[in-house]
Amino acid sequence: MWMFALVSRAGGVSSALSRADPIMNVDTMHGVGVGYLDALLDECGAGVIRIRHELDLGFGGTNPEPVAQNLQPLKVAVREH
Repeated sequence: MWMFALVSRAGGVSSALSRADPIMNVDTMHGVGVGYLDALLDECGAGVIRIRHELDLGFGGTNPEPVAQNLQPLKVAVREH
């Protein structure tokens, strides 16, 4: 996959992330981004909290627009982790 090749070329970013041991919250809002950013962060050594990570053509019944009312699950995850 092209992203993994990109990560291997960006060794500085990858090693910096693994040294920092971060935990990242990734909210794909049930969209086409499921499985990409989280996989990239995993490959770089970051911990990943996946939110609304199931592909759903109806976007879980919400508009997939990143506006305040649609970001509640992400806000909760950020507070908890």
